[in-house]
Amino acid sequence: MTLLHEPAPVAAAPGAQAGHEPQRTTLLGYVTTTNHKTIGVMYTCTAFFFFILSGLMAETMRTELARPGCRSSPTSSTTSWSQCTAH
Repeated sequence: MTLLHEPAPVAAAPGAQAGHEPQRTTLLGYVTTTNHKTIGVMYTCTAFFFFILSGLMAETMRTELARPGCRSSPTSSTTSWSQCTAH
């Protein structure tokens, strides 16, 4: 079907793009967003953070197992078991 005339342009708010929600600059606005792209970025960053954290825990456990009696973490045995469980 052919248009006989061009549609009239819709006036947008100053500084806003058509079809996009305004950028939120606060941390609360970032955390409470419903934008799927922002949620994906937060999910990826969280996964990467826990990947690095578990890698550091694994290296700590390997350091302790390298030599008998070598304690690189606090001397409490409950701390070691807690770390093993978290890893």
